[in-house]
Amino acid sequence: MKEENAVASLVEDYLNLKKHEFKSIVDKITPKNPKFISKIEKNKYLNYEDIHIILIYNYTDYEIREDKYYHTLNDTLIDITHFTREKDNLLEFLKKELKRTLKEYKINDEMIDLVLNINNDNFFVLEKGLNFIYSYNQFGIKNTEQFSILVNYVVLNDIN
Repeated sequence: MKEENAVASLVEDYLNLKKHEFKSIVDKITPKNPKFISKIEKNKYLNYEDIHIILIYNYTDYEIREDKYYHTLNDTLIDITHFTREKDNLLEFLKKELKRTLKEYKINDEMIDLVLNINNDNFFVLEKGLNFIYSYNQFGIKNTEQFSILVNYVVLNDIN
């Protein structure tokens, strides 16, 4: 199986798993307005391709957003270690930026650390750098909108 077919299969398997998970739980909790929305965004830059799966669903009328990313270079799966060997330094940089962005919501450091450790592949590869994408919902805020933090390659190289 070609790598590109493997990635497409991974995306399809992930969506099927999450739909099944939602259906099995929604039958037990009977929300007033059950919904499961999936959206796929793709980004291509040079030989990089980013696939971003966005799931929005609700349990008891509380909207939840989940994001899943797959990254390839020449149809081969890669992760954040392709861009940085010192992931901890990158996470510290992102933590400072997130604290600044989320200042009005008074999100504590432990929540930011948790989100960063779980979601360290939430990025698109762009010409200027890596564009990290987060939803407010990931930080416990009742908002499924997203925001981004661009880390220029120059900065990325400096923090390595």
